[in-house]
Amino acid sequence: MRLEDTVISANYAALMVRLCEKRDIPMSKVLEGTGIDPEIFTHSSAFLSGKQFVHLTQNAYNNYNDPALGIHYGLELSISTHGMVGFATMTSPNLREGLEIMMRYYRSIFSMVSLELVEEEGFTSFRFDIPYKLGALRNVLLDGFLVGYATVFKFLLGEGVPQIKVHRDSAHFDYCNEANGVFDFIVEYDREYNEIVFETHLLDISFPSADPQTLMIAKEHCEQLLKQSELGDTFLFQVKKELYASKGRLPNLENLAKHFNMHPRTLGRRLSKDGTSYQDLLDEVRGELALDYLADPNMLIEDIAYALNFNDTSSFYRAFKRWTGDTPSAQRKKLIQQKASSITRLPLSGSYFAAN
Repeated sequence: MRLEDTVISANYAALMVRLCEKRDIPMSKVLEGTGIDPEIFTHSSAFLSGKQFVHLTQNAYNNYNDPALGIHYGLELSISTHGMVGFATMTSPNLREGLEIMMRYYRSIFSMVSLELVEEEGFTSFRFDIPYKLGALRNVLLDGFLVGYATVFKFLLGEGVPQIKVHRDSAHFDYCNEANGVFDFIVEYDREYNEIVFETHLLDISFPSADPQTLMIAKEHCEQLLKQSELGDTFLFQVKKELYASKGRLPNLENLAKHFNMHPRTLGRRLSKDGTSYQDLLDEVRGELALDYLADPNMLIEDIAYALNFNDTSSFYRAFKRWTGDTPSAQRKKLIQQKASSITRLPLSGSYFAAN
C-alpha cells in the first residue's frame, strides 16, 4: 500500500500538535504544507493520510529541536488515544483477546504501521514496524509507538508484572536515556525486531476494566471503522466523510445531495447500488458520533440529540436504546469512567505527569 493510501486517525496528529504547542510551536508551523484543515481536530472520527501525517511529523521534528521527540510523543499516548479500538481493547476479558482486537482493527486507525503477534517457547512477542523509507523520522515514530504501546501494556497488565523486554532494531543513542526509569522494562538495542516480549501466560491475565456490553458496542463500531477504511476513495466513502465532517447538525438527504450536486433521488439510487441507503448511513454515523459526544461530560444530552438531527431527546433515547440496548445516560457513565481510568490507572513514573 502506498503511504498516501494509508489511513491515520486525526487523534494521532492532534496529539503531535498539542505536544509542539507545549514548546510554543504554533499549529500553523506543524501543519505547514500538509494540506490539513485545522478544523479536522474538532472531529474525533476524522482521518488523514499517512503522507500527511509524515509531513506533519517532519514539521514537528524540524521545529522541536530535540531528537527525543518520539519518546515525548509516546509519553503523551494513552489507551484512549486509540479511540474505539482502545475502548474495545480495555474492555476485553483478558490480554489475549485485547491484543486480538488490536491486531484486527489497528488498520482502521493507523494503517501505516504493521503489527504481528508471535508465540514461541513460552514467550510472546508483540512486533511492530513501519514498512516505509522515512529516514530519521522512522526512529522518531518507532520511538513514539514503542513507548506508547508499552504504556498500553502497563495499563492493561497493572503493577507487579513479571519481566517484560523491549527490543529496538536501532542503535542506542544518547537521547534514548530519556526513556530510562519510565518503565521497569529491560530495553535492548540493535535487535532484529521492534517488539515487546513477555511470558505467554500473561495473555490470560484478566482485565479489571472488562465489560462485555461495552466491548460488544465498541467492536461493532470498530467493524464500521474497518469497513470505512477499506472503502478507499469510493463514492460511499466520500458520502460518509461528508457526514462525519458536518458542522452543527447532520445534513438531511436534500442538503447532502446538494453537496454532491445531485437530486436527492439520484443520490438515493447511487447509495442503493452500494447496498445501503441514506438512513442506514445516517444511523451508522449517528451511533459513532453519539459515543464520542457522550464521552464528553460537558455536552448535554439535549445538545447531542440536536447535533445528531433528532427532533427531540425522546427520539434520541429510543434510537440509542435500539442501537446499543443501553440508555445514553448509562452509557455516558461507563464511557467517562473508562476514559478517566485510562488516565489515572497508568502506572508510570513521575516523568509522565511532569510531561502533562
